[in-house]
Amino acid sequence: MATTFNKSEIMRRAWAIVKKGSEWQKYRLRRLRYALQDAWGEAKRAANAATNTAAQLRADLWAFECKDTMRGSDWTRLDAMRAALSAAEGREALAA
Repeated sequence: MATTFNKSEIMRRAWAIVKKGSEWQKYRLRRLRYALQDAWGEAKRAANAATNTAAQLRADLWAFECKDTMRGSDWTRLDAMRAALSAAEGREALAA
């Protein structure tokens, strides 16, 4: 089944990302391009997290934790992956 996305919410999220950045008007369209990529990525990850099983999330988390170096954004993503794993385990416990 194909996942449907709320495009207006994705555009709002992209504009929020643009506005959070620096205020240079010259680079606004370039920032919007990257903000849209980030917003779509967030929406797709959220959709995948809602449908992934705990075993899949556990494997993804293990692979991500085995990275050689971690940046600041990686720690944020790691926390999000752990929260998604916890939610998936809760869903599976309710379904069982």
